[in-house]
Amino acid sequence: MQPITRLDFYRFHGRLRPLSYLYGQPMSRYLEYPWTANALQPLDGRPLLDVGASRSPLTILLAHLGAEVVALDQDPLVMDLPTMATRANLTAAARSITPRLLDARAMPYADGFFSRVCSVSVLEHIPEDGDTIVAKEMARVLAPGGLMALTLPFGQNYRPPGPDPAQERFQRIYDGPALAERVIEPTGLNVVKREYFGVRMERLFRTLQLPTKVRLSRLFTGWVSAVTPSRICGFLDDDEMNKAGGVCVLLRKPKKPAD
Repeated sequence: MQPITRLDFYRFHGRLRPLSYLYGQPMSRYLEYPWTANALQPLDGRPLLDVGASRSPLTILLAHLGAEVVALDQDPLVMDLPTMATRANLTAAARSITPRLLDARAMPYADGFFSRVCSVSVLEHIPEDGDTIVAKEMARVLAPGGLMALTLPFGQNYRPPGPDPAQERFQRIYDGPALAERVIEPTGLNVVKREYFGVRMERLFRTLQLPTKVRLSRLFTGWVSAVTPSRICGFLDDDEMNKAGGVCVLLRKPKKPAD
């Protein structure tokens, strides 16, 4: 299968919601969603857990690519996912999505139940030590040899969340040590790859984003996000870490030793 590109996701999202051809996702999602779908391949018939799915187009894309998806969230909007897929004439994907209203800190699934698990920009919003608890739960329900894909905000210094979880922007920002201590190491999984993304040309990027500051002009966000070149905003080289605003991590659960 050819890798899914930013433009591929833009077109797929437009199929789900035609208005998103103009008014789309935040720009980072056009990096995180294709990266996650590509990192978890192959998906054909594999049970996959998407933690914090809400009404994410990624969930439907993963089902469209062949996964049997359990979409888990405490947000009732997660129940809309099969209907969204059906309205886009993605009936096979709709049948492959099982939405569940559950708390990811205590999931009712057996150890090793899923071949794939993912969570896109979710763990940072969970208060107290919830990010660590959910990461460990995701690892628990992942089968030996299975893959876990995570995306998280990233910066040069760790920033804890604010005091009120009800705040709209309640989230933590991870640095290297916090990412290792709070998320990666507690899972006991092996890092397959870790990629950082961010803005290379800050001034030009801010110019492109100016229309999104005006409510009416937010109709530009979809196609602007899809066509912005990676030399402006994209995945970074090792010597560009000071520009990182997010990180994508792929982990693999060790296989059990043969008897």
